[in-house]
Parts: sequence; structure tokens; C-alpha cells
Amino acid sequence: MSIYDTAYLKGLAERFGFTFEKSFGQNFLTDTAAVERIVEASGALGADVFEIGPGAGALTLGLSRVARSVRVLELDRRLEPVLKETLPPSVELTWGDILTFPLDSLPKSDRRVAVSNLPYNVTTKALTRLFESGMFSRITVTVQKEYARKLVQKENRSLIALLAEHYAEPKYLFTIPAGSFYPRPGVDSAVVTMALKPLDPDKESEAMFIRTAHALYASRRKTVRNTLSAEFGASAADAALKSAEVDPAARGEDLSAREVERISSALMLK
Repeated sequence: MSIYDTAYLKGLAERFGFTFEKSFGQNFLTDTAAVERIVEASGALGADVFEIGPGAGALTLGLSRVARSVRVLELDRRLEPVLKETLPPSVELTWGDILTFPLDSLPKSDRRVAVSNLPYNVTTKALTRLFESGMFSRITVTVQKEYARKLVQKENRSLIALLAEHYAEPKYLFTIPAGSFYPRPGVDSAVVTMALKPLDPDKESEAMFIRTAHALYASRRKTVRNTLSAEFGASAADAALKSAEVDPAARGEDLSAREVERISSALMLK
């Protein structure tokens, strides 16, 4: 029996008394072609892989065949007997929550990539932590299809799309139909890969960008002049927008990451 076989996964769960928890996003991938495509896109070949939420280990197995090392982070301790059976000895299993796990505790690596099938309720927070850590050269995630589209959107951006554009070069790769998971989720998923840009070594500058970005999205219906004025004062806002050559009447969702970077740089000088 194969880990990609639904009957095997069902039997495995029954044998260990495991029940699937919706809040953990526990829908296990059973599509071998999708696994191969994710592994190839992830940059795992010869790299140190940090996988978040291995499920039953289907993607982990694929990653372990090509990676220099694989470390997985799993929140649900109920999966321990399952993973002890399915994961190869070379994979290092760590128990913890991606929202609190100290990413800077990972061993130094000249090439580390992150891979995950993220549950919808933690996707934004998890991605933000991965972006801001500066620990990864590439991040490849499987997320709900709607969220994947939002992540790469260039018009009417969400805050996470702006952050993704600032930290990385996000690319929507392919859709994975709901029938490729067990249990079957209610929506299709999609894979997005992001090559990370070098993190700004100036922590104050980076902090100003984050502050500016959050200010712009505090009230998406207001103009950038009004939202920035509320955070930094009208005089500083006007001067920064003029220096950055950004229309004061625009809205935050209309701005590219580069425009927000120019604004935050101008604010740093005030």
C-alpha cells in the first residue's frame, strides 16, 4: 500500500485512532504528480528543507529524496504514531506551532527553503513570520485557491500581497483539485512559490516599511494621504508622498510594494 493511496491513509488513521481536525487544515495530499511538481518547484534539490505541517508525510517523502536535509514542524501530537511509521529516519521531526516556533533557532544554512500545506486560518500570520525571518531563499506553499490568487494579485492588493511583493517574487504555479486530498476539502487548492529577495539589513528601515504598510491598510477606503496623516501627521505625509511621487488621492490597495518602499524611505528622513 502507498501513502498516496486513500484506502491506506484511511486504514492508517483507523489503526491509530486518528481523527481529522478541520481547524488544523488536515487534508492529506494523495496526488503523486502534484507532489513531484511541488518538490521540483520548491528548490529542495540539495537544499535544507523546513516543512510546516507534514500531514501523513506524502510530500515529506518526496522532499527527502532530493534534499540535503529535511526538518518538519508539526503541531498535532496525535500524528506521532502515524509519522513514526511513514517518515524515513533521515527526516527530523519537531513538535511546535509555526506561529510561535523560533525560526532563528534553525541551524545555519547557505540554502534553506520552506515548504508547507498551510491551513487557511493561519496562512497570513505564518507567511508573514517566514518572510520577516530572513531565513529562507524560497517559500513554496499550498493554500486555498482563492488565497493563492490574492497572494499574487497586482491590482486591489491585500496587505499580504503587498508584503509578498516586498519580500519575494510570488508566482502562482498550478491548481490542485479538491479530489487530490483526503479527506476531500470543500475548495480547490493552489501552489504558490516565492523566491525571496535579500532582507534589508537596516532594521529601522524595515520596521518603517512595515509600519507604513499597516498604516495604509488600516482603512482601505481612505486615501493614502489621510491614512498616512493619521499615523505620521499631515506635514510628514504630504512631504513623503511628494518625495515618493505617489498620488495623495490614491488608496493603499492601489500601490505597489516599490511605491510603499519609496514612501517609507521618505518618512525615514523626516
